Amino acid sequence: MKEDNIYDKIILNGQFQNQNELKSIGILGNKIIVLEKNELSQMVLNSNNNDDDNKIINANGKPIKAEIKDDLLHLMVDGEKINEKGLELTEESMMLIINKTSNSESSLKIQNKPTKQYICMGAWITIPSTKWTLHHYFTTIRGSENLHIYLWALKDFSWTQDNWVLGMVFGTLALAMSVFLIIQSIRFKNYIEFWHFIAQFLWLFGNFWWMYGELHDYQFPDLDPIYDTNNVECSWILVSALSWLAVYYLIILPFKLFPPITDASYRKFDDFQIKMPKWLIGFPTLRYIENLHIVCWLGKDTAWSLNINSMWIVFMIPTLVLAFIFIIITSFQKHEFVNHMHYVAQFMWVIANIVWAYGELFLVNDDPLSLFDYSEISKDTNRWISAWILFATFLLCAFVYVIWIPLSIMKCTVEQQQNNMKKVHKSEI
Repeated sequence: MKEDNIYDKIILNGQFQNQNELKSIGILGNKIIVLEKNELSQMVLNSNNNDDDNKIINANGKPIKAEIKDDLLHLMVDGEKINEKGLELTEESMMLIINKTSNSESSLKIQNKPTKQYICMGAWITIPSTKWTLHHYFTTIRGSENLHIYLWALKDFSWTQDNWVLGMVFGTLALAMSVFLIIQSIRFKNYIEFWHFIAQFLWLFGNFWWMYGELHDYQFPDLDPIYDTNNVECSWILVSALSWLAVYYLIILPFKLFPPITDASYRKFDDFQIKMPKWLIGFPTLRYIENLHIVCWLGKDTAWSLNINSMWIVFMIPTLVLAFIFIIITSFQKHEFVNHMHYVAQFMWVIANIVWAYGELFLVNDDPLSLFDYSEISKDTNRWISAWILFATFLLCAFVYVIWIPLSIMKCTVEQQQNNMKKVHKSEI
């Protein structure tokens, strides 16, 4: 640390657990800082990766070797990693102010504790984590998945409105985006995501084929009807997708048949890296729940296409519950306004889907009606109600961008502020 500074700020990038003692890791300039029981150790980052220079001694006297791979900091003791996933060097999560006392020993002590990761309505009262850009939808997995959701939901809305052209356009684009996600999973060698994206593509294709049959018969009443045939074929496709996922959860996952996934690949798809609430027992990460949500939603749609009411209820309940859990978790997460609101939109989409399916499975009248048809028939038609819920979902997504884009223009996002801090820090060095 610079001797002429009274206060030095350390940006903490994470924490690791070793021998049941919590330690904090920070980066200050070209130094790695280790804080443990108010004691400090540091290591100068050496680009030549010299063993002697890449060692630090913690408070227990054990040597810790640091290694940087794929922009992640890996710490090892006696050749074993003590931080499983690695600590990202580019993201700010907490700040400590270290007060240097004026005594002869120039000792260091912690002046205040790190800020809490979870606060009530943290997603709403803090600035977004990332800035909005057009390439966000194709250079990040989260952005690509959000675009995929828009296209899929627009396809569903077109279906409720019996709109042949828009249904085909948005359905085709959603399928193309699904293929893009499969390619991304291959590119980053993430076998788990590849397996789920294959199932997701089959699910979407079956759903598209189902829609195609119905819209075809409405659009071309003089031609031979194909809905019944397409519905049967759709059911087989959805059953195949569900069976594909069953192989993963019943065989591949328990017996750990997939090779290990690299930290960089893991973080490409699980960009939250948040500590899960204690009450969510058995769910290690938010990404794990997202993939499980695919299973439940797919099961619900499969039961819908097969007209099996009991199966539909069994899968409908966890689909709804998991969609709500996403909202709860992200609402307390700082800087996650954008992701939180997308989960709210997804929850509304689930509600619309359930309302529509309930009408077809349990009620009689469920013909497609115009969104602005306010007749007595429309008020008793679940598909019409579902269309309005989907319309409200799109308005909510629009609201997100009304907030997000201006904040990005004003450089009021965590990503942009971090970049500014780095520029200032480089100029000081």
